[in-house]
Order: sequence, then structure tokens, then C-alpha cells
Amino acid sequence: MNIGIIGGGAIGLLLSGYLAEEHDITVYVRRAEQKVLIDLHGIRVTNKFERQHVQCKLIDQIKDQDCVFVCVKQFQLLEILPYVSSLSNKVSLIFLQNGMSHIEKITNLSQPMSIGITEHGAEKINDYTVKHTGVGVIKLASYNGISNRELQQLLSVFEQHDFPMVYRDNWSILLKEKLVLNAVINPLTALFQVKNSQVIQNEYIKILAKKLCEEACFVLSLNEVKQWSEVQRVAKATGENTSSMFKDIKEGRPTEIEAISGYLLKQCSNSKIPYTAFVYHSIKALEKKKGILHR
Repeated sequence: MNIGIIGGGAIGLLLSGYLAEEHDITVYVRRAEQKVLIDLHGIRVTNKFERQHVQCKLIDQIKDQDCVFVCVKQFQLLEILPYVSSLSNKVSLIFLQNGMSHIEKITNLSQPMSIGITEHGAEKINDYTVKHTGVGVIKLASYNGISNRELQQLLSVFEQHDFPMVYRDNWSILLKEKLVLNAVINPLTALFQVKNSQVIQNEYIKILAKKLCEEACFVLSLNEVKQWSEVQRVAKATGENTSSMFKDIKEGRPTEIEAISGYLLKQCSNSKIPYTAFVYHSIKALEKKKGILHR
């Protein structure tokens, strides 16, 4: 299958590396410097693939593929949507973002769309190398223009025993449950500069984590007990991982706080979710302190 992957970040590189085992991959990136390096070295997944051959093009060279994964962060979506919308109505789009803010941005696209989340841990080492820090799963649900049966057939084509993708029947619940995890683990690890395990191992951070989980579940109408259990499971399973928000703050990049805590605040007044409001403003303060500007 001819597969396009938009985004040369950690998840885009990881996805490209694994899918290149059985498919023809074209990676679309924004920077010419990254294109040159991928053309020269291929994609390297440490301890797995030394060199995976892929095509690499700049985003303005995008062309129709059988399927296109969109792996850019929330705040980068508006920049690439004009290129995505230029694709044929037969190209199946799969969006892999944190948070839920992207839903309103993609609603008017005419292509068949699926929504997904990734539970893999991945760390970008350089423009062509990614470290697979935690083996997980990619979960996908149909959103618009693609039937559940068609998505399941597509997933059967992607299936690899060491890089599973699974079907879910409700995109909204799928995103909400991931949003709870992101709303708890990401800001706390970034604020306290700790790895994921400390969210439950440090008793004081754990108190804050429980409050953030309660608030997110209140806004999203999810079962608090079930989601708190899941937060603890994920924090333990990914204990040695550095969250994307912690890494973004450390390296001076914009975070996805708007799409995570910011999204929750837009659904509810600050007074009803004070812990969420606090971590939101705290991360924004750190971004300002470091001179991080959102495009």
C-alpha cells in the first residue's frame, strides 16, 4: 500500500519506520534540512531498524496516496490543512493527535477520516532517528466518510505483530479517555520535571494527579474510578518515559497545553476545575519565561 505520513516528529518517524517494513512510505516534512537527512540516511528506529528506506518530500509536494496519516501536533494542524484538503476525496485520512481541539478543525474536510491515539513511547533523537521508548498500541475509530467495516479492513492491512493497530467503535470516548491521561500526566511531569512514574510514586504529585483526573472526568462525563485506575496503570507502564510536554518545555518548543488543559477550560468555568486552570496557567507561564512562541 502507498502510505503518506505527514510529520517528521517522534510519532511520524516511528510510524514510518515500522510501516516501511511492508508498505511504500512517503514522509512529508516542513523543513528542507530534514528532507535532506532522511534522503541520505533513511529512517532509523534504534534497536530495531538501522535504516528503513522511505521517500521524503516537502509538505507542499503532497500527492494522493492510498492512505495518509497526519502526525503533526495540534498547533501545527492549521498550517498543513490546506495541503490535506487538496488531496482526492478517495484518500483515507488518519489523524493522530493529543487532545480534542482538532475535531472542529477537520470537520469540513471531504475525505474519509479516522481518528486515532497512540500509546507508544517515542523519543526523537535527530531528524531521521527515533527511539522506541515504550511499546504500546495505536487505536483507531471511524469519524466521517468511512464505515466501521472499511476501517477494520484497513487495519488488517496495517497489522504487524510488533506494531499493533486496533479498532475502536467510538471516536469520542477514545479521545476523551486519552485526554484524561494527557491532562494529568503531561502538565505535572513538565511542571515538576520528572518522569512519568513520579506522578504516582511521589505522594504529593499523586494528590494533584488525582484532582486533575477528577476534574477532567467531570468535564468529559467519564467514570472517575475507572479513569484514575487507567492513569495509574499508564504512569507505571511508561514510568521511565519523558512526557512530550516535559520534553517540549525542556527543549524550548511550544507545548500542546491549549489542546489538552485549554480544551477542558473551554468546556467549563475555571472555578469548577481550579487544578486544571492552575496547571494550564503554569505551563503558559513557563512557555513565556522561555520565550516559546506558538506559530
